[in-house]
Amino acid sequence: MRWLALWRADVKLIIPKLPIVLLSVAAILLSVVAALPPSLLRGMAARDITIALVCNADPMLTRVISGMATEYELIRRVSIFDEAEDAEAEFEKGLFDVLLVIPGDIEAAIMSGEQVMVSAKAKDPLIGTMLYQLASSTLDAVNGIEHAAGYVYERSRESGLEHAESNRMVFRFVNELFVDAIVRFSYVENVATSRPYDNQALSLILFFTVSLSSIFIAVMSAAQVSDGYLRRISVRGFSVRGFIAVKMINAAILSLLLCSASFAGLYLVNIRCNPISFLVSAALLSVIVSGMCLSVITISLKRGACVSRTLMSCVSLVLILLFWGGGFYPIYLMNFSITSLNPAWLSHLLANWSLTGSFPAAGVFFLFLSPLVVCVPIAGWRLMRSVCC
Repeated sequence: MRWLALWRADVKLIIPKLPIVLLSVAAILLSVVAALPPSLLRGMAARDITIALVCNADPMLTRVISGMATEYELIRRVSIFDEAEDAEAEFEKGLFDVLLVIPGDIEAAIMSGEQVMVSAKAKDPLIGTMLYQLASSTLDAVNGIEHAAGYVYERSRESGLEHAESNRMVFRFVNELFVDAIVRFSYVENVATSRPYDNQALSLILFFTVSLSSIFIAVMSAAQVSDGYLRRISVRGFSVRGFIAVKMINAAILSLLLCSASFAGLYLVNIRCNPISFLVSAALLSVIVSGMCLSVITISLKRGACVSRTLMSCVSLVLILLFWGGGFYPIYLMNFSITSLNPAWLSHLLANWSLTGSFPAAGVFFLFLSPLVVCVPIAGWRLMRSVCC
């Protein structure tokens, strides 16, 4: 009952400030909506993308590429053009979402190890991002084919074949290798996954909302410590561990409340997720982030300095985690990132769980609890020192 009274006293302190916190969540939702591409806000359905393809390579290879491209879930139609100018004109009129130009000398370039310039255009940011990711993986496959073709070319020259016959043999090999690689794509099993922008938007809302509640609790705790609140309840028999537990519980409750309010914003941008998984994700993430924020609060100073420095420390911590976890910049383009222990990356995994039902593997998930295991004892030690001083 004593701990319940401490919790109720903390809640009474939080309630008057809830309107400010809710306004902050509304601002976060609006900023995420403003940053999203128009196609997502229009609710782009599956098999919506149309491609204008210009490929002057071997006709059989061109037909195979265009036919297999439609196997992608989001691609509805691929139209083949002989001239790049005609395809460009149709693309500029808005009749196609993507313009893809593959040079006619792709086989010769691969055979000789030269660079291949593939031109790809998309006006919509969402489609452009997906096109970039697809092109990146495709180029990796083409590089593998180049190494194989080069090996065959060198062996054919060493065997004494004439130059023309050697080239014909390598051309046939490259074509067959291309066709075989593309055909094998149809046998790849699709694993349930969320759309990139759905996952990004949901993870940002989840992390920002949880961070906001955690920072709010940490700043309020710093103000209480500077006012002597922790010393007074310690005299009455309450421990520092109990103080931290109450703060983390309230951070989780506040996160659940704010995430519940964000469902309206999610539906506005056509993001459908499992509400139970989303709320459980918010609770799990808030426990970790609030523990980290409590470990960096500023204590033993005047109230104003204590609050401002704690706010700056928590915001800096959250921004660092967010940047290294792929919140501001795609993580696959970064030379250095932290994902294994980073709560910002955990928000991506939990967002994917809310969208697809696939929870992170146990070994992966328990790694994200390491910051909590480290930071809570640090917070307890620092708060205990403030009581004893």
